[in-house]
Amino acid sequence: RAHQRYYRQRKIGVAESLLSYMVVYSHTFLQCKDIATMLELAGHSLSSGGHVYYLGVNTVGILALIDASECPPTFGADYNDVRAFLLGGNAMLGLQQDLTTKDPDLVLGWDHFTSHFLPKLTQQDLVVFVLSRQDVDTKVAAEVSGMCSSICAQKGAILVGAGALPEVDSSMFKCCIRILLPRQVLSSYWSSDLEEEEEAVNCEMAMKWALNAVSTGAHIMKGKVLCNRMVDLQLSNDKLFHRGVKMVEDFGRLSKQEALKCVLSSIYREDNVEASLLVDRVEKHIANAAHKTKVVPLALLISTGRFSIREASTALEQDPVIRSVLARHALH
Repeated sequence: RAHQRYYRQRKIGVAESLLSYMVVYSHTFLQCKDIATMLELAGHSLSSGGHVYYLGVNTVGILALIDASECPPTFGADYNDVRAFLLGGNAMLGLQQDLTTKDPDLVLGWDHFTSHFLPKLTQQDLVVFVLSRQDVDTKVAAEVSGMCSSICAQKGAILVGAGALPEVDSSMFKCCIRILLPRQVLSSYWSSDLEEEEEAVNCEMAMKWALNAVSTGAHIMKGKVLCNRMVDLQLSNDKLFHRGVKMVEDFGRLSKQEALKCVLSSIYREDNVEASLLVDRVEKHIANAAHKTKVVPLALLISTGRFSIREASTALEQDPVIRSVLARHALH
């Protein structure tokens, strides 16, 4: 309701909005040292076969859920590599029905985390508590404290915090990103009758930027990025399919048709692509790519002319970081 009121009644102009965003950005960047520490911890977890689990509260928790949901299509990450759980679960999203009745993988609540994931935690896993100052009350503090104690009892999984942590034993946390926004400065850009909503939106923006930096940097450390491009994306829609073809075209310095052949070779796991596939509808290729891994990295290796599909697959099985494979073959 607060967000609906905010966007319906907000009266300030575009210039004020942009200036407030600049202030939020600059104060988020001030926490770059803690963001970098959390990024490195997340990257180590993913690179060593562990996971990143967000435990979120309220709307900043929803942002964590969004950040986690973007990782599979953007980086080709496994569904469980980065997961997010909300205090309150489905009810926090305004859902009456338990989504697990439709798909058992759609577990959203902290209770689901406790029952499904907590018993399997290892030292390679990173647990990130995500909450804002406005979210911390006695009940939330008790929930966080209890969860921290449970996690620490499970083989020492790494704990970090993003936002305002309640009064818990800080020694349990490796680091915490505390973004302190200058309310007095920002209030000059806010609608006077919507200050509470304005502050919430600014806090959410800062949190989204911080989480995005952590998840993006972690996947870079895992080798999901080449030449500043997210190469291990899933070709799950028309836009991503053509983006993948364009990457291969640019990297291999090929024609669009040659790049398409490389991508189709990777999707269908065939060295010699049938001519009929080149004129098939993109929807068919997307459907076939849906459950395939490393489609673009394989296509990139094939585009060099030095790998068959089998050789490229073997190379990436031995070393999933495409930068390393290319460097070893003096191709990058």
